[in-house]
Amino acid sequence: SINKRRNDTLRLGQNLNNLGNLLYGRGQLDSALHYFRLAADLKQHFDLASNLVASSKNNIGMILREMGRNQEAEQELLEALAIRREIHDRAGVLSSLTNLMELYVASQEMQKAQEVYKEAEPMLKEFGGYEIMTRMMSHAGDMHAKLGKYERAVQVLQSALLYTDSLHEQTTKESILELERRFKLEEKEKEIRDLQVAREQADRDKEWTRWFVIGLSASVALLSLM
Repeated sequence: SINKRRNDTLRLGQNLNNLGNLLYGRGQLDSALHYFRLAADLKQHFDLASNLVASSKNNIGMILREMGRNQEAEQELLEALAIRREIHDRAGVLSSLTNLMELYVASQEMQKAQEVYKEAEPMLKEFGGYEIMTRMMSHAGDMHAKLGKYERAVQVLQSALLYTDSLHEQTTKESILELERRFKLEEKEKEIRDLQVAREQADRDKEWTRWFVIGLSASVALLSLM
């Protein structure tokens, strides 16, 4: 059926993307780029979910940036950003803006960097996780420093530090609560197991006592006949 072919194609695209990520992690940029392009072409050709196309293009842009091919990188990252805007993926938009910010600061394109940061800044606290917040604010601090706005650079980095510390504290609290929940659950399961063992032992003792009484009664009966 059409849906089955579509799902099979989607799985193939995801597998190509995963392979690209694996090779990227190993530093094999050319090979990773090849598989990311295959994934993006496949997804576009079969009109698959736009967020997957955006993800592939984002990956391609990041690899091209690492390879020093900044113009090509910018094109891919802008295409990923456009798709994410079109589908109203605001978290994805922030991720794309962060990648563009990194590209523009590294290539000394400060006007573009400022435009990107202006759009991204209001979104940070709403959609920015620990990694995105750290990366964006670090690039923003670098941007302000390169523009000679050293006081602003310090303010941005201090704000980032305070916010990421609060995120880390919240994550730590959530981890502790999860461990406590797990511990209580394990304790409860242990209590249940112990209760079950005690019940089984009580049943065995009860059965043994029953047979003991039967045996004793039989012995008394035999003795009374003698």
